[in-house]
Amino acid sequence: MVHWYSLTREIRLMILKLLLRQKHGLASYATVCKEWQTVIEKRIFRRLKLRASCLDDFERMVRRQRSLVKHIWLNIELRTYTCRSCQDLESCSWASSNNRIIRQAISKLFSILNSWDLVGDGLSLELSAQSPSDSEHWFKTSYFGVDCEDRKGIVGSRAHGQKVTATFHDPKHGWVDGRQLAVPDGHALLRLFEIIDLRFEKDLPEVHAVTKLVLRRQCRRQFVPRTLWLLLDKLPQLKHLVYEPWRVLDRTVQKLHYDIDYGTMIEAHLPKGLKRISLFEDFNEDHVTLVEQTTCLQPDYVRQAQPAVGAALAYRSLDVEQLYVSYMVDAQHFFQARQPLWTWANLETLVLTSPLLTPATYYKNISNLLEGAAEAALNMPRLQTMALWNGGRRKACGFIFRKGPNNPSITVRSTWDMKLQHRTIHIWKRVASPNELRIEKEMLRSDIIKSHGDAICHLGLPHGVIDPVSLRQIHQEGISPGIP
Repeated sequence: MVHWYSLTREIRLMILKLLLRQKHGLASYATVCKEWQTVIEKRIFRRLKLRASCLDDFERMVRRQRSLVKHIWLNIELRTYTCRSCQDLESCSWASSNNRIIRQAISKLFSILNSWDLVGDGLSLELSAQSPSDSEHWFKTSYFGVDCEDRKGIVGSRAHGQKVTATFHDPKHGWVDGRQLAVPDGHALLRLFEIIDLRFEKDLPEVHAVTKLVLRRQCRRQFVPRTLWLLLDKLPQLKHLVYEPWRVLDRTVQKLHYDIDYGTMIEAHLPKGLKRISLFEDFNEDHVTLVEQTTCLQPDYVRQAQPAVGAALAYRSLDVEQLYVSYMVDAQHFFQARQPLWTWANLETLVLTSPLLTPATYYKNISNLLEGAAEAALNMPRLQTMALWNGGRRKACGFIFRKGPNNPSITVRSTWDMKLQHRTIHIWKRVASPNELRIEKEMLRSDIIKSHGDAICHLGLPHGVIDPVSLRQIHQEGISPGIP
């Protein structure tokens, strides 16, 4: 009889690689032998998706395998609701109940992780919250983080996504034979974006094992900045932040509450050791139209970023290595805040958006933006890539500088003919010096830009602007027949 260990190491590795391709039932093979257990546990425990109800078992079961865990996603399931309330905002008592569920789950997880040591590159922690009902009524093609969402086509082709949506038939919510023929009241949409405003009964314990915090755009409920900074204050070893909130669908609330608190969060609550920051404020033009037409709110079609937030980020970025900020900040405010003695000693990648990058903007204002960026780049000795961009439905513009070892270049891609002025080119040549600067231009067809997600891809922006899963979700929602 042939025994496992009588096989050569190469053959054993081939068998284990084939085994690891299985998506389900892998855990049962861990009992075969010690070698199988070692390999399979490394795969099983690498990425864990937890519900609040799993946390007691998680604390008990994951002790010996702590060092194998690299990513924890706490996906918090909120209360379900029926058709009687699917077009209404949450009541105060309902919202309070949901916030209590979230608060208790996060408190429990932080209490568990408090005893974990920092191992290697540390632990990535992802947080999200959604109700199973969110995708059961009007918004069947939107992504929220529920378990069955792969069936919507996120991991498949466009044809696969269309095949899945063809099964939707729910006339009560406007869906007839796979197409949404009626739209809801704007309050049904606003229900998805209820705020997560937590007040912890006891101070959260510090967690030293976490080095990356992720809040992706599929969590449509808004972790308000004040809640986020309570979490950031308890993650002293944080090196990487990915935060993808949605644009607030009321300009007054955005300006007087969120933007002020964003500034405070950036100035006072980002951990000192943070090296990589990715802030992506998502939006959808259809959401803006729906809310404007059916509610009393006044949303912005074009994000009006506040100068104070850009200035706060410019100062805070002096110590970081990679910075990606989309829509939350206007690049011109970032560069206008620069002081003569500032040096971004460690910054390697900088990617920012600006609403100035449109054909309607006076060319001198665009030149001022690009020249201010060049002046700042002269004080970034380790800079490898800087990208300034803007994008939305049927429009995209990107200015990308890449230093490279010996061949620095500027690439301009746009759905309109953006011309670089001689003075602008002259200043950027100083950034490229002593090497010769190469300049390339490429026109994009506006009809292929269905969303800002398409703009990101066609502009060739650096990886890190947005989480890859989030980008695929934007693409898939953009080609689906319902309201994203």
